[in-house]
Amino acid sequence: MSLRRSFTTLAPFCAILLAAAVALFGLRLQHERLRSGAFVYWRNRMDASADATRAAVQSWLDGLQQDNDFLAQQVAKTPALLRAGNGNLTSEHAVSEMLTEFATESEYRGIWVLRADGRVVAASDNADSLPDVVRASALAAARTGERGTIGPLRIHDDEQLFAVIEPVIQEGPGHSTRLLGAVVLSVDPYTTLFPTVLLEQDGIEHARHRLVQHIGDEFVVLTPSDVPLAEPGRLRIPWARTPSSGAFAASGTDTSGALRGVDGAPIIAATRHIPETGWGIVRAIDEREAYAAAEREFRLDALFVSTLFLLALLIAVAIRRRQRTIRLVAMGESEARYQEERARLAQRNALLLESAAEGIFGLDHNGTIIFINPAAERIVGWRTGELLGKSQHALMHHTRVDGTPSPQEYCGICMTASTGRGYTSQDDVFWRPDGTSFPVEYQSTPIREDGAVAGAVVTFRDVSSRRRANQELVRAKEEAEAANAAKSEFLARMSHELRTPLNSVIGFSNILLKNKGGNLGAQDMAYLERIGTNGVQLLALINDILDLSKIEAGKIVLDVSAVAVGQLVQETILQLGDRRHKDGVSVEAIVPTSLDTIDTDATKLRQVLINLIGNAVKFTHAGTVTVSVESDRLSGAPARIRVSDTGIGIAPDRIAAIFAAFEQADTSTSREYGGTGLGLSISRALCELLGFRLEVESVVGRGTTFTIELSPKPSVREADDAIEASANRDRGNVNSNGVIEGSPLVLVIEDDADARELLRAHVEDFGYRVAVAASGAEGLRLAEALRPQLITLDLMMPGMDGWELLKRLAANPELARIPVVIVSSIAGEMQDSFVGAVDWIDKPVAHALLCDAIRNNIDCREGGVLIVEDDPDAREILSRYVADEHSGELRVACDGAAALAILGAHMPDLVLLDLKMPSVDGFTLLETIRESPRLRHLAVIVVTALQLSPQQRELLAERTIAILEKGQTLESDLARVLRRMPRAMVAELAQG
Repeated sequence: MSLRRSFTTLAPFCAILLAAAVALFGLRLQHERLRSGAFVYWRNRMDASADATRAAVQSWLDGLQQDNDFLAQQVAKTPALLRAGNGNLTSEHAVSEMLTEFATESEYRGIWVLRADGRVVAASDNADSLPDVVRASALAAARTGERGTIGPLRIHDDEQLFAVIEPVIQEGPGHSTRLLGAVVLSVDPYTTLFPTVLLEQDGIEHARHRLVQHIGDEFVVLTPSDVPLAEPGRLRIPWARTPSSGAFAASGTDTSGALRGVDGAPIIAATRHIPETGWGIVRAIDEREAYAAAEREFRLDALFVSTLFLLALLIAVAIRRRQRTIRLVAMGESEARYQEERARLAQRNALLLESAAEGIFGLDHNGTIIFINPAAERIVGWRTGELLGKSQHALMHHTRVDGTPSPQEYCGICMTASTGRGYTSQDDVFWRPDGTSFPVEYQSTPIREDGAVAGAVVTFRDVSSRRRANQELVRAKEEAEAANAAKSEFLARMSHELRTPLNSVIGFSNILLKNKGGNLGAQDMAYLERIGTNGVQLLALINDILDLSKIEAGKIVLDVSAVAVGQLVQETILQLGDRRHKDGVSVEAIVPTSLDTIDTDATKLRQVLINLIGNAVKFTHAGTVTVSVESDRLSGAPARIRVSDTGIGIAPDRIAAIFAAFEQADTSTSREYGGTGLGLSISRALCELLGFRLEVESVVGRGTTFTIELSPKPSVREADDAIEASANRDRGNVNSNGVIEGSPLVLVIEDDADARELLRAHVEDFGYRVAVAASGAEGLRLAEALRPQLITLDLMMPGMDGWELLKRLAANPELARIPVVIVSSIAGEMQDSFVGAVDWIDKPVAHALLCDAIRNNIDCREGGVLIVEDDPDAREILSRYVADEHSGELRVACDGAAALAILGAHMPDLVLLDLKMPSVDGFTLLETIRESPRLRHLAVIVVTALQLSPQQRELLAERTIAILEKGQTLESDLARVLRRMPRAMVAELAQG
């Protein structure tokens, strides 16, 4: 009510202020309009005046030149007068009389006739001696035949002269001419030129009129000047400080507008130029004079608006007084009604307090209870008589939740009653008469009377049951989260632990199927083919189950990018390889020549196509499987993808069942064709994630058509797969460190004498120098002294064992780069416990294995391929795959620490890197490589069975050449990546 009343009171004054602001804004606009109009008017007037003055001066100048031309023609009729040494007094007298008569009639200052040698041969009677500067100009005209002007010149303190010079030309036979001399006609600028320049044009009385010129390094005002006051030619300013109006006029620029005058004052001016003389004309008016009429008109407008505003203000004040009188009368009438309503509300409030389900009690400003409702009495267990007039803090709120005393000065309820600051608590307790407590939520609100705090009212509720329910919910939530985390951990572990051995089974079977040794029979090859086929099927089943679990758990994230659908279809058919070939069945693609791209996840869409095409080929005995892409007729964007076959078809009553997990058209189909029934379920789920629709049409015995209805853009991003991310790198020539002269040195550390001698013999057979140590301490001392190129190390030794020695070697920067090969009877069992070794060999030592371990890791030459993989089967498969493509040097490391040891001594051309390894994993190793100045440009290909997150895949794509997944396509994927590497790098790989 008070806010509304304040608004009502202030509203008229706000309206007046708003009107004043609008009026001021309007006056400002009017002022600018008047000044703008005056500016345009005076600029146009100055333009017209300057044009008229230039025309008058030009006309005056043309008249002088015409008169002088006439005189030159007359003088040319007596050529003898102008020949040197042929003076004729009669001719001179006649010409002088003509000049005197002409000068008298036209009021010229003087007329002179000069020969080509500069001698004056005739002059008017009123002509004084010819100034030297004029004589020089006349000689120039007599020699060049070009007319000219000069001046105004000051010849005495109070006299000036302006001269027009005309050459005397005698015409000869034909068109020949001869220069005889020149005629100089002079005038007094005071009598003719200055009045013409200063003549008022169009009734402009206050304009400034100037004739100016750029003479030497000075700006000169040729005419008399009133502002500032100066005689003709006396006002001279250095050219660098010339005002804008004078600079435009003297430099030959015709312009008009707001400029600066000679005195620096703002003016509205127009400038014109007379080319024959170099003169500039300035017509200007002071801005104050130009805007005087506009300012008078604006003051009248302001006076009118001010009068209207004051009148409106008086009317508003009168209306406000009238409203106040009416309000006072209305207030008096409503006061009586208010008292009646107050009594009625008091009775209603009492009823509300009695019927409220929440506990409510009131306090005075000392914290004493003054009322309590029945609900509060029932909740706290106190009777009304026991509480009224007593301190609520002492009875109900004396102790905290943890059992410690609660001081009254820190009690929120008491603070509200005394200070007026409201307080809310979600976690507190009240105490019953029997000494038990119960949890409560309460809110204390101050009671105010006449602006002063009179106490507080407290509303509270018992939250015991809700607390118990919340605890149950929290417990259930924690259990669900734990179950979900266990499920996620299980899926991640299954993804790696199941795929790793299966990849080894598939990889080794593929290697054996090549039968390079030719020692496998047909039956053996058939068995191997069945092993590989079953392994692929089992891996596909595991992948499908994991994909289905991820979809159900909502763990699939999309990686959206621009995808060329036609190209994706072609690549998918090629990627299927042998799976698209079947006797009597062909796979065709129908793709329009030009298609727009769509934003989607290429990997997920490819997975759907592989499932659909694979199913179509599997269920077709003979005929064609057709993959067609259709575009929208209007936009040209891909609209749908159809996968059609001529196979067995699906019964109408089983169409809905084929999209259910582990379901097929019927049980006979499963028996005859195999499969788990997960492919279509996963395909439909992926299509829905992509924002597409997967539909099916089928006729039994004629075939089936699956249609993917495309939509322009899915709403989520995914980074689950991208087969590879390639980047070219600039490789510099990196010299290896620690290369020594002669044969490489191998340090054998072994406590058993027989084993030492056996290892020495093996190493010497390989062509290397050997040093031996019988203990770990001796081996460390020899390593520091000899700096060998490789160390073989036994683990089980007295004193300093192999594990401790590995730590000592890794702690020494100079020794950490030496590759270490573990040779121990427990090497295979403890391979995860030693960090920093490049390889390991079980005892008894196999001659070939030891040879491979030393040759692959000793510092003999740079280049080759380094395989970093903890699984022995995977290392063997990768070695075989790389060997099939390149014959270069191969080195292997069983973990990241071993790889760092090798990289400290060798610079390979390429690293094949697994990610999940003990000790130093692939991510840490890759980060170390990229941070090293020596290794930062090293080419790395990631080969992993891990399910990478979008962030991990994006990070790896920036730091590696490709990201390959372990599986049945690893061999072809690796071959494709190696073939796409830069030619120079491939050559280095081939040469080792």
